[in-house]
Amino acid sequence: QRFDCLRLSGFSYEFLAHPVNALNYLQDALMQDVEEDLKRHTYFETGKILFVRNRSLEAKPFLIRALALLLPEELDYRQSTRYYLGFIAFFEGEYARAEGYFREIIAAAPAPVGQAPGYFGLAHIHYQHKDFQEVIDLCQQIIRLDAQFYDMETIAYFLCKSYMELALWQ
Repeated sequence: QRFDCLRLSGFSYEFLAHPVNALNYLQDALMQDVEEDLKRHTYFETGKILFVRNRSLEAKPFLIRALALLLPEELDYRQSTRYYLGFIAFFEGEYARAEGYFREIIAAAPAPVGQAPGYFGLAHIHYQHKDFQEVIDLCQQIIRLDAQFYDMETIAYFLCKSYMELALWQ
């Protein structure tokens, strides 16, 4: 019962936009003596909060543990965890590892629209490598898959910068 009360309090504080309180409760919940698989969502939420707060190095072990514990049918959680871990690897300069996570997102997506976040991660990697034609192709793929993609500003930036670099003006 204590574990459930602590994690639910943490989730509540997260939804109320009080991440410090949320982290305190979630981390306290993780210290409780309950079966490890029951902690999978608590690991995920802890890692997510830390990632969103630009504390990627701290988020990483929580997200790795969450991914190991999440059930195969918990696909949304698994996909989100891969996304966060992919960007953590990207920020660490571990591009091959990041690409692996992003390709897993694409492969596991139950519908084409769910592939867009994976392609978005790949676009970051190709942009970093200055492979601008591939960036253009990936951005166009994202738009085809999800016309309402959540970060069209970055897509627009990648496209403009790539067109400028390749001098592809019409």
